[in-house]
Amino acid sequence: MIDPKANPLFIRLFWGGAAVLALGGLVAAESVVSVGTAAGFLIAAAAAVPAYLWARGHACGLPIYPIVCLTYIWTCALPLVQGHQAVQNYSTGDQLTAAATVIGYLLLGTGVWWTLTASRPRVPRAYWGFPEARSGVFLTFLGCGCVFLSPLPWMVVSLPGTVHSALRMGTLALAILSAVVLAFQWGRQQLSMNVKATFAGLLVVYMLLDAGGLIIHGVAMLTFSTAAAFALGRGRVPYRLIIVAFVVFAVLHSGKWGMRKAYWGESPKPFPGYVEFYAEWVSEGVGEFVSGRFDPTAAERPQGSSVLSRASVIHMILLVQTNSPSQVEHLNGSTYEIIPALVLPRFLSTDKPWSHEGTYILSTHYGLQTRSQTLSTTIGFGLLAESYANFGWFGVLALAVLTGTATGTAARWGATVPVTSFPGLFGFLVLSAFLQTEATAGVAVTSLVQGTLALLAVGLVLMRSTPNGERVPERPACLELAPAGGDA
Repeated sequence: MIDPKANPLFIRLFWGGAAVLALGGLVAAESVVSVGTAAGFLIAAAAAVPAYLWARGHACGLPIYPIVCLTYIWTCALPLVQGHQAVQNYSTGDQLTAAATVIGYLLLGTGVWWTLTASRPRVPRAYWGFPEARSGVFLTFLGCGCVFLSPLPWMVVSLPGTVHSALRMGTLALAILSAVVLAFQWGRQQLSMNVKATFAGLLVVYMLLDAGGLIIHGVAMLTFSTAAAFALGRGRVPYRLIIVAFVVFAVLHSGKWGMRKAYWGESPKPFPGYVEFYAEWVSEGVGEFVSGRFDPTAAERPQGSSVLSRASVIHMILLVQTNSPSQVEHLNGSTYEIIPALVLPRFLSTDKPWSHEGTYILSTHYGLQTRSQTLSTTIGFGLLAESYANFGWFGVLALAVLTGTATGTAARWGATVPVTSFPGLFGFLVLSAFLQTEATAGVAVTSLVQGTLALLAVGLVLMRSTPNGERVPERPACLELAPAGGDA
């Protein structure tokens, strides 16, 4: 089992990460520490509180909420610390208001989450899930995900469009979930060498196919999720893998603008073309760095297109707070009203809105885009900015309570059963939904519902009731995901 209290590694990891972030923040900060810089550090401190509580063993289950909170370090804290250009367009008072909003949201959500995860969970006698040794099931799901991402003509022509779309989304959700579970089992040393090799190969193929559309955010999130799952299973962070991944994504990110200019909107390439395609992409990205041609202010690139700038959402919070309700009225739930229609499969609702409809409503409401412009470019707002745009401060409070309740309930439900159980897998689905930092509620809920329905459908066929061998340690509660085991 993973016992943060018994293993001091989690505490060392927490303080080590805090030191690195503090040092990086000081380096990125302006020569004179501004009020915005101080506000950024306060956001980072608030975001780290749940991780500290979990690392000390004071919270049970998957660290869903702690991981979600950590994303606010690079989406909200670091842009303030480094003086992001979009942030500097607002007054110091506006920046402090936005920072206070984020801090209040994080602390209130932490209180709700901790209330649910600090107490001892009840141990069920049995759980519904996959047998832990059946890694082949998850490899199959990951392989099916590769098939649906691949440019195979028969995958398009053999199924009606609406059925193909629903099946594709469900399969991809299961594929991502399978990758996370296999990474966790790898960390727990529960996979044989053959399974490890197959998993690594399929994961690389999946990522190459997914990034072939020149949108790398989803692949970056999958990399982060699998690395986190491995770290939870092994009890240590795969530093070398993370460093390599960061370098690769930095190169791809810098080169994607030139590639989009050349290939955006083209049909999927045949398999042999991927080698040449990625060779050109890497060459383009490396060339940007080596020749010094990378200019985020170039006309063909959005302003501030560095990796960190692209991740920022604090400027969207500033946008909605400075405009609503003084200049632009609150939406009063307009982006939430469409959620019931979004969760219906398209073959049941032919006029179903697009999953990013909430984002389009926000963009047009605040004058960032016209309706026609949303067809080619999507501007991310994030859940917090969306909540304020709809209901102001009440929306922020409601979102904090909802986030803490959802993540805390999911973590508690899966705390005393293996990760291959339905509650354990559902916890990863919840984590995946909240990790979409730029998404609105419609996107998050849709992905969660689609993943859950796909998991239920497969579970009815392949899952079975299994006697529970888990135990719950004495307080403080700790993470009890699966019994440790050797190679399968």
